Amino acid sequence: MALIFLSQLRNLAAVHRKYGEILDNAAWLRVNANIWSSAPEGYIGSRRGDRAPLYFGLTFENLKNQALACGLDASDEEIEEQVADTRAWRRKRSEQVGAPFYRRMKPDKIGRLLGVVEATREEAGAWNIGTYGGSRAERIAAAKERDKARKAHQRRASGVQTREERYAVNLTKSRPWVDEGISRRTWERRRSRERAENDAAASATYSVHPDVTQPVPPQPNPRPIVERDAAESATFSLIGLPPQDFRKPTRQRALERTDSLGLPDSEPKDFANEFSEEAAEDVPHEIEIEI
Repeated sequence: MALIFLSQLRNLAAVHRKYGEILDNAAWLRVNANIWSSAPEGYIGSRRGDRAPLYFGLTFENLKNQALACGLDASDEEIEEQVADTRAWRRKRSEQVGAPFYRRMKPDKIGRLLGVVEATREEAGAWNIGTYGGSRAERIAAAKERDKARKAHQRRASGVQTREERYAVNLTKSRPWVDEGISRRTWERRRSRERAENDAAASATYSVHPDVTQPVPPQPNPRPIVERDAAESATFSLIGLPPQDFRKPTRQRALERTDSLGLPDSEPKDFANEFSEEAAEDVPHEIEIEI
């Protein structure tokens, strides 16, 4: 938490310098020294990262680096004096309470010492630092208003309607039948009748004309016969058969087969019949089942 305070103090000093304001070295050194001494001294951070662990504590080096980051033109003597004064004050308070005293300066006191106004605080984003002339209750109320405006903007961006927009379409709130001088039930019957008439008119307008033909999807074009014959010839040549053998009847193929083998004239008929019978046996027959 102390590192957050130190970061906000640097941002606050940058905003002050942006508008040409002169920073009070004594007040800024006092506030920064108080924050640096508001926690036990020691190394913070992980040793596994690229950066070395930071030694947190009120030292001359830490306070000087913070003064340079804030843009203060404080000398080394002023810084050493402030470190000594803050350590003496912490030691005295620890003796009074009987325990180490690490309480930080209150936000309202920081804002009063540094002369912080609400506009500067908001621009710097120093939400943990108070303002000059303000109170904690006022800061809480302002924070609620900012949160309310932020959430309303998010709702509008996501499409959520406002209360006025919802009431504009809400019949219970708008009460259009009162303006027409009729009851709500009569107004609803008339609206239902108008809706039915509008639906019927829309159906008649968009009906399909009987003379209009529906589009036919495109059909795939068959391959030419020459290409199919060439493909079949290539297929039959791979299995060692003539390309036109399977297009002829069984008897004709048997006769041509006998002629190619050079059999006598008396054998082709029997051979053809035998071949046709064998070919017929390969054809599956339907089986009739009696129930």
